[in-house]
Amino acid sequence: LAVMLALDIVLIPDMGANGAAIASSVAYLASSVYTLHAYVSTTGVTMRECLVPRRSDGHYLREILAFSAGAPSRLFHPGDVWLAWALPALALSAGALALVAGLRRGRQGLSQGAGAAAFLLGLALAGSSLAPILLFYMGEGIFYANWYVVEPPLLLAVALPLALPRPGHRTGRVLAVVVSGLLVAGALTARGWLAPFSVSPLDPASWQQSMLRAARHVNHHLPPDARVGAFNAGLLGYFAHRTVINLDGLANNEVLRHSLAGRPLLDYVRSAGITHMVDALPAGGWFGHPLAHYEVLEVLPFTGHHPPGYFIAAVRWAPYPPMVIEPAASGVELMPWRPAGALPPAQKVLRLPASAAPGALHMELDGSYVQMRFRVEWEAGGPAVVMLADGEETLVLSPTTPGHEEGLEPAPLDLTGVARLRITTRPANSVGNAWLTDLRFEPRPPQPAAPGAAP
Repeated sequence: LAVMLALDIVLIPDMGANGAAIASSVAYLASSVYTLHAYVSTTGVTMRECLVPRRSDGHYLREILAFSAGAPSRLFHPGDVWLAWALPALALSAGALALVAGLRRGRQGLSQGAGAAAFLLGLALAGSSLAPILLFYMGEGIFYANWYVVEPPLLLAVALPLALPRPGHRTGRVLAVVVSGLLVAGALTARGWLAPFSVSPLDPASWQQSMLRAARHVNHHLPPDARVGAFNAGLLGYFAHRTVINLDGLANNEVLRHSLAGRPLLDYVRSAGITHMVDALPAGGWFGHPLAHYEVLEVLPFTGHHPPGYFIAAVRWAPYPPMVIEPAASGVELMPWRPAGALPPAQKVLRLPASAAPGALHMELDGSYVQMRFRVEWEAGGPAVVMLADGEETLVLSPTTPGHEEGLEPAPLDLTGVARLRITTRPANSVGNAWLTDLRFEPRPPQPAAPGAAP
């Protein structure tokens, strides 16, 4: 901006519009050179790698095109599927029309330059409309947010008027009506897509402010060599003075290729050396299990669709056995985090509601674990908790036992040689819950190979 303003002051008085054009071109070139220099200096990538196409680039583009070709039907929300291809097709059609009109300027009254400009804007709109198709949600499919395609209606407002011939021409009158309708529809659509941002980012409860607080926490509390993984990496990557690695593929080609290959996110986190996660924590956890491979350090609340807010967690390579709730509709719930309520917040939580026909959590241990640690708490009385190892009742914990009313942290449950563990409750007609929190499993240490055994 400084370069452009300085050149505008020098060139425009003598050269007019040509001087403004030269100033803009030089400013854009300077910005590009600076951006390239900053990227090379920050990432260690060579200038040659940035500027010279490689064979692997073509392979990457083929992967993207093959992936996006079948994406719209499973990417966009119901009712939005049309948008996946309608906007790019409309943009290219308008740009092509403008280009043809420009080439036939004698009849249509449009300059060739305006037609070329409209065609380029059409290409830009097509790219911006197709970009969300390439977004994905690691491990579970594709993630799509409406605001990723806010700009198409705005680009339509610029591209389509350039495609108009003289208003007096019949084609011009028809196109004027079409363009007017499209611009009105685009404005209404953009207004709906921008609705999530009606709350000011300056609101202390907004997700933007929460992410800024997360960046400050990272700067003050995480070690200097921490490598932070985040799906929402924009604000964090700018304000956190640590290495931040994007995990949704929007700014990370490597994780995109990893996901397209069908490999789990945990494998990428290991290979990238990620030590911490900062993001909303989904009900199923980040790594395919609600409880596995993380330790919550801090929770920063915000108002939005992912309560209670952003989680700052350390990555821990802590395995957990497969867990199945039966029956699924029993009300038994396994969750990464319990927000503050009648009981204080807790992580790695199993909720066991009181019921006349209680459900259960089943775990296949296969003798791979030696003990389970946990804390038990009761809410509004709550039912007695029963644990069965290989079908035999091993432990019963009840709120009616003296000293258990406020909860307790019992001695670790011995799981040596246990193949199956079942956690359930006694039948009860009360309305309270029993809570097992901070659930942790200690795996069996690796056994030394027998003498003479094959490696």
